[in-house]
Amino acid sequence: MKDSELKKLVLAELDYEPQVDAVAIGVTVKDGIVSVYGHVTSFLQKMAAEDAVRRVRGVRAIANEIDVNLPGDAIVNDDEIAWRAARILDWDPLLANAGFRIRVQRGQVDLEGETEALYLKRRAELLLARLPGVTRLSNHVRVVPPVARADIAGRIGAALGRLARREAQEIGIEVRDGEVILRGQVGSLLEKAQVEEAAAHAPGVRHVTSHLVVGG
Repeated sequence: MKDSELKKLVLAELDYEPQVDAVAIGVTVKDGIVSVYGHVTSFLQKMAAEDAVRRVRGVRAIANEIDVNLPGDAIVNDDEIAWRAARILDWDPLLANAGFRIRVQRGQVDLEGETEALYLKRRAELLLARLPGVTRLSNHVRVVPPVARADIAGRIGAALGRLARREAQEIGIEVRDGEVILRGQVGSLLEKAQVEEAAAHAPGVRHVTSHLVVGG
């Protein structure tokens, strides 16, 4: 697909996404790599813009250079953000006892600590990203599985098979001391994210390294 055609599709998807003010976002495309830039009024809108681009078939990678400029009435004090962040994690049944540490400075949230599963690290990130007043989020949580789990690759392969997609047969899965290395080709960034998420949910996985290529 030509870059000019891909740009039209990306712009159309951004315009279709109700959480995004597409007028405030610019797009450039080079060799299937999409860069989005501009200004939005919440971190959630920045995430929504990236998700919209990821849905477009033909996008090989995304550079999200969108700035979050909170309007005056949307600015939240750091101590309030920290309090809400702690509460939202405490209220989540899977994260209530995680013991994560939260630091907030000028709307930027840093999350630290340890967890037994990669998907729990990602779950915490998604919850905090939705908090009002957040302008940036850095997730430094370390994944430390309690014990080595047998046949991680087999579990991941079975999970991909349940997706009922072609990538289940085309993806190579390698496991090294809890690190999962994925290789192969998928049809879109959305499919790539689904495969990576399936791998992250396998017991014993502490990190996912993806060499998946979007194409075909």
